[in-house]
Amino acid sequence: RIARGAADALQAAHHLGIIHRDLKPDNIMLARQLDGSDWVKVVDFGIAKSMASPGARGGGQTVTTAGVSLGTPEYMSPEQLAGETLDARTDIYSLGLVLFNMLTGKLPYPELTSKETLVRRLTSPPATLADVQPTEQWPASVQAVLSRALDPEPDRRYANVADFGRAITAAAAAGSVAEVGF
Repeated sequence: RIARGAADALQAAHHLGIIHRDLKPDNIMLARQLDGSDWVKVVDFGIAKSMASPGARGGGQTVTTAGVSLGTPEYMSPEQLAGETLDARTDIYSLGLVLFNMLTGKLPYPELTSKETLVRRLTSPPATLADVQPTEQWPASVQAVLSRALDPEPDRRYANVADFGRAITAAAAAGSVAEVGF
């Protein structure tokens, strides 16, 4: 439910042409609505960027310093780490990392501590849920959704974050993963 709520919040931002670029657990807040239900808020759009095409009114992405990436490296997409042009699929990747962390308490990559680990992160597939937490019975449907969200190639990820949110909700329901965090 938390991942779906974050996906819905990001979809609203993407609908306005804004990508977050620094999605991480610290930027997802839970609040209570008056009826007692959870309300998921995505906060800290401090380094958010407009997805408007260059030359359009309001700008679009600009690079002010070559080779500088903004954001939290542990939750960055490969294209963001590489300093490439970003679109909404970078937030899908980051939300996939957040969900992976919510489920396992870890990330699917080694910590970025050197150029070597950065290169491995850019060129190696992420660990699976079972690799990181082998004692749990992880539904294949949940792993499939995460694998697609964490694909290093943006074109192979979900077309939009709403599709990712619907897919993880369906996978959780199909896999009955209530006892592992849903």
